[in-house]
Amino acid sequence: MLTPRPAARPRICAYAIDDAVHQGQLKVGPTTRKVQQRVAEQLKTAAIANFTIALDKPAERDDGSVFTDHHVRAALINKGFENVPLEIGRCPHP
Repeated sequence: MLTPRPAARPRICAYAIDDAVHQGQLKVGPTTRKVQQRVAEQLKTAAIANFTIALDKPAERDDGSVFTDHHVRAALINKGFENVPLEIGRCPHP
């Protein structure tokens, strides 16, 4: 039997801030809203507008179960990427 799908459709997103301080870092997080809107809201208070969305994918496995941003960050760490504070990972990105 398949796991019931949640009413809200979770997504995993990652974004990069285009400046020297955040060079090579990706912020990974969950949302159930439009990713562009959610990221803009997160960065508005810091007046950051120079960001690039690197990932916007459903957070659902083929069997209907969901995974979280914690799972994604753990997988990146297991692959050898550096974990830095504030849910950010040091990863190469385009």
